[in-house]
Amino acid sequence: MSTYVSEPDNGNLFAIQNKVNPKAPDFRGNVVLSVPLLTELVAELKSGGEAKIEIALWRKNSSSVGEFYGAKLSKAWKRPEAPKPAREVDDDVPF
Repeated sequence: MSTYVSEPDNGNLFAIQNKVNPKAPDFRGNVVLSVPLLTELVAELKSGGEAKIEIALWRKNSSSVGEFYGAKLSKAWKRPEAPKPAREVDDDVPF
């Protein structure tokens, strides 16, 4: 029997079939994080930023496990800061 191994920064979330606690999650799964993604996140933390991850989900269906979600993690997109306009210098000002 082979064991499924997820691609780096990918994973799956499966529905909990026999929930006994109403506060338990509806889905559970694992994600394998790659060294490059972890390196980027650690660098962001060391520079005083946040280690923010973006999660994308795809609804899937399998005959063996039923409905589940495929997940892809990546470093969260950050809007680049707009360059500050250069200050205009007026050479006619006497001071």
